[in-house]
Amino acid sequence: MMFSSPVIIYADAKQRPAIASAIETTVVPQMVDGGLVKSILIITNSDITTTAIYHVSFYGNDGQSLKYSIQGIGSTDHLDGTLAPGASVFLATSGTATIQQQGWATTDSRTSTSVAISQILQVKDPLTGKFDAEALIQGTRSFFTGSLVMPFDNTNGNVSSVAVANTSALDQDMVNVTAVDQNGNTLVTDTISIGANQHTSFILAERWVALRNAQGTLVVTPSTVFATVSLMGLRFASLQNGFTVTTLPVIQQY
Repeated sequence: MMFSSPVIIYADAKQRPAIASAIETTVVPQMVDGGLVKSILIITNSDITTTAIYHVSFYGNDGQSLKYSIQGIGSTDHLDGTLAPGASVFLATSGTATIQQQGWATTDSRTSTSVAISQILQVKDPLTGKFDAEALIQGTRSFFTGSLVMPFDNTNGNVSSVAVANTSALDQDMVNVTAVDQNGNTLVTDTISIGANQHTSFILAERWVALRNAQGTLVVTPSTVFATVSLMGLRFASLQNGFTVTTLPVIQQY
């Protein structure tokens, strides 16, 4: 990870300035294991000359530490280790949880600044029971300013969903959501409130019925100057179109 200016470390993300001093890839907003889904966490040292260390913590919907069963490691609420220059590790959940676990993952201040995290989400075809669809979830920064813009598609049997994590361990945060259709007409306005370290995910058309059978765009804005929130979206294709899943682009608009 390359920085154009010195990195300033703040004990609480609420103390950070409105404009980020570095590009961060420190949060995966959605970690799922069990049912039809498993997660593969990718941890990368982007520095090709220097060894790096990482510490990744897992949190559940309630903001508390959450243990995942990681292949080759066992049940744990965190991962730590050392990466050789330029190295990456792929660490997969077992995919066998009887009760589906949902949460999110983040690095902390013990992690070298050259470390980035991302994830491959694997999904089983409900007809065959095989993991034959997957999507890359790129790591994000731990807060944002301006707005996040995400297209969605709920037409022709497609299903769009979103996951939101509050990356602050101290404060509740709120974001305002506006959904518009292809012609720019407002379909939904709402506010999502999420507690410290908490996580939520939902199908758009289940939370907001006005988005059924619709294509359009979500615009997410902080309720204050910036939000300690990380967000991602997924689109599941209908079975008649071939069972696939892909991430939806989340575009930062300052």
